[in-house]
Amino acid sequence: MAADGLPTRCTHTNRSIAPATACSGPTVSQAGFSLVELAIVLVVAGLLLAMTAPGFQSFRQTADLKSAADQIGDRLMVTRQKAIATGTTQEIRFIKDFAGTSDYHIWNPGVANPSWRLPKDIDYYWGTGTKSDYHMTSDGRCVESGFIILQNPRGMRDTISHTRVGHGLRVLGKCRFGEGQRVDA
Repeated sequence: MAADGLPTRCTHTNRSIAPATACSGPTVSQAGFSLVELAIVLVVAGLLLAMTAPGFQSFRQTADLKSAADQIGDRLMVTRQKAIATGTTQEIRFIKDFAGTSDYHIWNPGVANPSWRLPKDIDYYWGTGTKSDYHMTSDGRCVESGFIILQNPRGMRDTISHTRVGHGLRVLGKCRFGEGQRVDA
């Protein structure tokens, strides 16, 4: 210890000094981490990252599926509102990679505008009751009833169901399917 009460650091490597006069702190060669210790820390960090990465990917795919279903429900309502506002029937189409520019769009004769893309790795599932196009009339009705089913790579599905109702489109809701169970949202 120095006169001010702070510990001193031994910087000499002379081993011939008697133990009573030798420094009691670590020598310069003992300070820091060894390469072995650093390698162990990096291996453990890598293993932890490798174990958690699939969980993050699964979470992202589920969130993308839910987000896409919510957006499609919103776009159906936008198509209805556009039909009422313009006084003309509007068609919304659900075609994956249509002309390399969209996955679903409002079809104005000869033009897909506006158009939107599904999130990466989300696809349409075509089954009983699904349709690829729906028509909204100027009085707010949907000519067709049906389902739009989306699926992620893990096989989880999200369904947007809608029906013709009097003078309006009624989005009945979404049903989420996965792991052999059904959960209504």
